[in-house]
Amino acid sequence: MRFDIGLSFAFVIGDHQANCSFNKVSVARKGPRLRFDAVTISSEDQRWLKFFKEGEQLNDAALPDWMHTPEMQQAMNTLRQFSEKERQYDRYQARQEYVRQQRTLMQEREQTLLREQVALQREETALQREQAALREVERLKALLAKKEPGPV
Repeated sequence: MRFDIGLSFAFVIGDHQANCSFNKVSVARKGPRLRFDAVTISSEDQRWLKFFKEGEQLNDAALPDWMHTPEMQQAMNTLRQFSEKERQYDRYQARQEYVRQQRTLMQEREQTLLREQVALQREETALQREQAALREVERLKALLAKKEPGPV
Protein backbone atom coordinates (compact mmCIF):
# COMPACT_ATOMS: atom_id res chain seq x y z
CA MET A 1 0.00 0.00 0.00
CA ARG A 2 1.32 3.49 -0.86
CA PHE A 3 -0.24 6.86 -0.17
CA ASP A 4 0.81 10.50 -0.24
CA ILE A 5 -0.36 12.97 2.34
CA GLY A 6 0.25 16.62 3.12
CA LEU A 7 0.96 17.32 6.75
CA SER A 8 0.81 20.47 8.80
CA PHE A 9 1.16 20.31 12.55
CA ALA A 10 2.23 22.25 15.58
CA PHE A 11 3.86 21.09 18.79
CA VAL A 12 3.45 22.64 22.18
CA ILE A 13 6.69 22.47 24.11
CA GLY A 14 6.37 24.08 27.48
CA ASP A 15 4.90 27.53 26.84
CA HIS A 16 5.93 27.60 23.19
CA GLN A 17 4.48 26.23 20.03
CA ALA A 18 6.43 25.02 16.98
CA ASN A 19 4.74 24.71 13.60
CA CYS A 20 5.89 22.34 10.87
CA SER A 21 4.47 21.38 7.54
CA PHE A 22 5.27 19.03 4.70
CA ASN A 23 3.74 19.45 1.28
CA LYS A 24 4.01 15.80 0.42
CA VAL A 25 4.98 12.82 2.50
CA SER A 26 5.02 9.42 0.87
CA VAL A 27 4.50 6.37 2.97
CA ALA A 28 4.93 2.93 1.53
CA ARG A 29 3.66 0.03 3.57
CA LYS A 30 3.22 -3.61 2.85
CA GLY A 31 0.94 -5.61 5.02
CA PRO A 32 -2.13 -4.75 7.07
CA ARG A 33 -3.71 -1.34 6.92
CA LEU A 34 -2.47 1.21 9.46
CA ARG A 35 -4.91 2.20 12.16
CA PHE A 36 -4.77 5.52 13.95
CA ASP A 37 -7.39 4.90 16.54
CA ALA A 38 -5.39 2.21 18.33
CA VAL A 39 -4.31 3.15 21.83
CA THR A 40 -1.31 0.88 21.62
CA ILE A 41 1.30 1.48 18.96
CA SER A 42 2.50 -1.69 17.32
CA SER A 43 4.89 -0.29 14.70
CA GLU A 44 7.16 2.64 14.05
CA ASP A 45 4.92 3.65 11.15
CA GLN A 46 1.99 3.99 13.53
CA ARG A 47 4.15 5.85 16.03
CA TRP A 48 5.32 8.41 13.46
CA LEU A 49 1.88 8.84 11.94
CA LYS A 50 0.39 9.36 15.38
CA PHE A 51 3.20 11.78 16.13
CA PHE A 52 2.38 13.78 13.00
CA LYS A 53 -1.36 13.54 13.58
CA GLU A 54 -1.45 14.34 17.30
CA GLY A 55 1.76 16.29 17.64
CA GLU A 56 -0.02 19.59 18.13
CA GLN A 57 -1.64 18.36 21.33
CA LEU A 58 1.53 16.85 22.82
CA ASN A 59 2.70 18.34 26.08
CA ASP A 60 6.46 18.30 26.50
CA ALA A 61 6.15 17.89 30.25
CA ALA A 62 3.78 14.89 30.10
CA LEU A 63 4.44 12.82 27.00
CA PRO A 64 2.33 9.70 26.43
CA ASP A 65 3.95 6.28 26.76
CA TRP A 66 4.14 5.75 23.00
CA MET A 67 6.54 8.72 22.81
CA HIS A 68 9.14 7.11 25.05
CA THR A 69 11.43 5.74 22.36
CA PRO A 70 14.86 7.02 21.34
CA GLU A 71 13.48 8.20 17.97
CA MET A 72 10.60 10.10 19.52
CA GLN A 73 12.91 11.61 22.15
CA GLN A 74 15.20 12.75 19.33
CA ALA A 75 12.21 14.20 17.48
CA MET A 76 11.14 16.09 20.61
CA ASN A 77 14.72 17.30 21.16
CA THR A 78 14.75 18.59 17.60
CA LEU A 79 11.46 20.38 18.21
CA ARG A 80 12.86 21.86 21.42
CA GLN A 81 15.85 23.13 19.45
CA PHE A 82 13.51 24.65 16.85
CA SER A 83 11.51 26.19 19.65
CA GLU A 84 14.62 27.57 21.34
CA LYS A 85 15.88 29.01 18.06
CA GLU A 86 12.47 30.59 17.53
CA ARG A 87 12.58 32.09 21.04
CA GLN A 88 16.10 33.38 20.36
CA TYR A 89 14.94 34.88 17.08
CA ASP A 90 11.95 36.47 18.82
CA ARG A 91 14.28 37.96 21.46
CA TYR A 92 16.58 39.21 18.70
CA GLN A 93 13.63 40.79 16.86
CA ALA A 94 12.43 42.38 20.11
CA ARG A 95 15.90 43.85 20.71
CA GLN A 96 16.03 45.15 17.14
CA GLU A 97 12.58 46.70 17.51
CA TYR A 98 13.65 48.32 20.80
CA VAL A 99 16.76 49.76 19.12
CA ARG A 100 14.64 51.09 16.23
CA GLN A 101 12.20 52.71 18.66
CA GLN A 102 15.01 54.26 20.70
CA ARG A 103 16.69 55.55 17.54
CA THR A 104 13.39 57.08 16.41
CA LEU A 105 12.89 58.72 19.82
CA MET A 106 16.42 60.13 19.73
CA GLN A 107 15.89 61.48 16.20
CA GLU A 108 12.63 63.09 17.26
CA ARG A 109 14.34 64.66 20.30
CA GLU A 110 17.18 65.93 18.12
CA GLN A 111 14.72 67.41 15.63
CA THR A 112 12.75 69.07 18.43
CA LEU A 113 15.96 70.45 19.91
CA LEU A 114 17.06 71.73 16.49
CA ARG A 115 13.68 73.42 15.95
CA GLU A 116 13.93 75.03 19.39
CA GLN A 117 17.48 76.22 18.65
CA VAL A 118 16.37 77.70 15.30
CA ALA A 119 13.45 79.46 17.01
CA LEU A 120 15.76 80.80 19.73
CA GLN A 121 18.23 82.00 17.11
CA ARG A 122 15.42 83.81 15.30
CA GLU A 123 14.31 85.46 18.54
CA GLU A 124 17.88 86.53 19.29
CA THR A 125 18.27 87.93 15.78
CA ALA A 126 15.00 89.84 16.10
CA LEU A 127 16.08 91.18 19.51
CA GLN A 128 19.45 92.29 18.10
CA ARG A 129 17.69 94.09 15.22
CA GLU A 130 15.36 95.80 17.67
CA GLN A 131 18.28 96.88 19.87
CA ALA A 132 20.17 98.13 16.80
CA ALA A 133 17.09 100.10 15.72
CA LEU A 134 16.79 101.63 19.21
CA ARG A 135 20.48 102.58 19.20
CA GLU A 136 20.01 104.17 15.77
CA VAL A 137 17.03 106.18 17.06
CA GLU A 138 19.10 107.30 20.07
CA ARG A 139 22.01 108.25 17.78
CA LEU A 140 19.71 110.24 15.52
CA LYS A 141 18.13 112.00 18.54
CA ALA A 142 21.60 112.89 19.80
CA LEU A 143 22.62 114.16 16.36
CA LEU A 144 19.48 116.29 16.14
CA ALA A 145 20.04 117.63 19.62
CA LYS A 146 23.55 118.85 18.62
CA LYS A 147 22.32 120.52 15.41
CA GLU A 148 19.33 122.26 16.97
CA PRO A 149 20.16 125.28 19.02
CA GLY A 150 18.53 125.36 22.35
CA PRO A 151 15.62 127.72 23.13
CA VAL A 152 16.59 131.37 23.02
